[in-house]
Amino acid sequence: MAYEELESIYLKSHDADDADSTQLSIDSALIETNNLVEEPAIQLLQQEMIEMDTREVDLHASIYDQIFANHEMESVFANLDFDQRCQLYFNNLYVKNNNWFLDPHQQMKPDHKSAQFREYRQKNYENFKAEFDRKKDKPKEPNQYDKKLEDFIKDKFNGFKSEEDDEFPQKLVEYFTTVRVFNKCFVTNEDPDQISKVNSFIDYQRQILDRESDRYPFEHTDPEKLSVAKHIEPSAFEHRVYPWMTFEYPVYEHWTGAMVHEPPDAQSLNPQAYKSKSTSKSSSNFIKQFKNRLNGRGIVLTLPDHHTHGVVSMIRLLRALKNRLPIQIVNFEDLALENKKQIVAAARDDIETLPMSYQKVAEYLGDDYFNHNEGGLPKQEVWFVSVHNAINKNYRDKFTRFGNKFLAAFFNSFEEFMLVDDDAAMLKSPEFFFNLKSYQEKGAVMYRDRTTGSSGKRTFFKKLGPSLVDAAMFDIPIITEYTLDREFFKGTTYYIEAGLVMMNRKLHFDSILVTLQTYFFDQIRKKVYGDKELFWLGMALNGDEKYHINGMAAAAAGVITDPKDRLRKNGEEHYSLELCSAHPAHISDEDEHTLLWINSGLSVCHHSSGVDYEMESKVGTKFKFVPQTVEAFKEFFTSPLIIKHAIIAAYDGGWHHNIEDEPSRGWQSTKYCHKYMWCSFSSIGGKKKDGSSNYLEGKVITFEEHETALFKYYADTYLALE
Repeated sequence: MAYEELESIYLKSHDADDADSTQLSIDSALIETNNLVEEPAIQLLQQEMIEMDTREVDLHASIYDQIFANHEMESVFANLDFDQRCQLYFNNLYVKNNNWFLDPHQQMKPDHKSAQFREYRQKNYENFKAEFDRKKDKPKEPNQYDKKLEDFIKDKFNGFKSEEDDEFPQKLVEYFTTVRVFNKCFVTNEDPDQISKVNSFIDYQRQILDRESDRYPFEHTDPEKLSVAKHIEPSAFEHRVYPWMTFEYPVYEHWTGAMVHEPPDAQSLNPQAYKSKSTSKSSSNFIKQFKNRLNGRGIVLTLPDHHTHGVVSMIRLLRALKNRLPIQIVNFEDLALENKKQIVAAARDDIETLPMSYQKVAEYLGDDYFNHNEGGLPKQEVWFVSVHNAINKNYRDKFTRFGNKFLAAFFNSFEEFMLVDDDAAMLKSPEFFFNLKSYQEKGAVMYRDRTTGSSGKRTFFKKLGPSLVDAAMFDIPIITEYTLDREFFKGTTYYIEAGLVMMNRKLHFDSILVTLQTYFFDQIRKKVYGDKELFWLGMALNGDEKYHINGMAAAAAGVITDPKDRLRKNGEEHYSLELCSAHPAHISDEDEHTLLWINSGLSVCHHSSGVDYEMESKVGTKFKFVPQTVEAFKEFFTSPLIIKHAIIAAYDGGWHHNIEDEPSRGWQSTKYCHKYMWCSFSSIGGKKKDGSSNYLEGKVITFEEHETALFKYYADTYLALE
């Protein structure tokens, strides 16, 4: 719609005399979600100021209905500055409910005894029964059949409640809208860039609505004038928005045993220089205070006690990579003393000798690589961070399993951090990652997973992002095609491999807060696996699309299968190449060659302790160069990974069935390595029955001899081999 046409509609809608308008009283108004996006003022501002909206859905918090039931939109947009809008929002929360707070325990479970479910079941029963009957694994016994059919219908209803029905998404919108608004109003409000952008935003709105400040003067309602919010510090809002925090700092313990009760100075190597008294609850804004004390760059990880060996291996590798950045190991509970000793020994003990494989790479690593006077390789600065006292005891159950990782992302003390899983194996130094062009430009970098599997609709996540009203009121951007065009929203099951995440909190502090809280809710968690998607989705749900996802999908890294060990049914060699590996590998999109890091350690099978060798040695479909015995497979799976090639599987989201016995999909799971071994194919498809071809190529990367030798040295170091 043209600007002139919108302006005409806008002016006509306000021809009535202002004196004839009647304000709704707060007491009489039923707070329901109205279609505010159809208001001419919103449409006019969207036309002029807001990104093109391709979401096809828009949910806004009901508090806006309360605000705009009592105030003309023009009076707000043309008269109130940013701080006044913040005050108006929180005043209305108090007017609506003086005891409001955001409850992380709020759960949204479909009611299978409700009238809505009964109606849904009756309406769709025949179609769902027919779909269920087409399933190959449907039970034949009548009792089991009826139960499984009923479970199938309930699952359909659950999907309907999250994707098509708005009840549960609306509850989450109420929650996350207040989180976003609080963060922008009271946490990041002193950031110079935000101040500049917000001022320009408000000024431009006033230019668009230049006649309306006189035509629609703003005046607070009587309940707003009486609202206690006008007399309360933001720290009171903070306790209501973040009830799961105690507003105490974690305990930061240096490897020497020195303890610090506030974020330490990352640049200092003397922990005594910043020992301080315990920080108790304060009337000031704790989260902003914490944000302002973040400093330096560092590596962050979290681990249970039984994963200590993985951290020890990682620290050996970091020393080989000549890492100079501090490391913080963030846990909910304190690590056992014996495990701390193992980690400190790996970080601080002198290294007397290097693996034999060092001889082949010494010339590439430089004459000063190994220095006996400095302990051989750089000693690591390790901190142990316990967040137990930082979390309200009533909400500690919110951070089980992958939840610890989000605590680590928030409560580490670095302004810029690399968050890594304990089995992530870097093949470039951490400093290399921080210097990547993509990180320098965006301040947030993530890496893609294998291109496997497909899921259903993703409408749910579109609903949770900022609304057009958020954009018009607080300049919180809506989700755009930058996010919506990604494979995740086209149905890919696994999009991100979150084993290594780069983040600059000077740019993305509030997004980490939103990301962390996405993990609270089953409705969100059940739509993704663990933490895989929540870092980038959390940013998008915060209106923050300043992230970079590596343009190269995860590869398989290792050695290409001998074509003679993999023949077609007619005895001919395939023209596709195969590489089987238990390690998703991540190739830099800056040169499409550099191997940055891999998952699952640096042995052939990181999960070798869980392998049923008796069974796997008899599978007989892969690794034909290995004697098919238990002993041979044990030796092979525990040996260092040899990396000569990487294959990024061919992928376009579809199946490529063909008559040439070529792969129809780019990845194939296997029974090897406790089912963690996947094979990637350099091409898929071929000639079809109708004579046409659906051939599609992936990418094969061949590493130089010295690169393979370097990978071998790092693997030997990681595994502590001679």
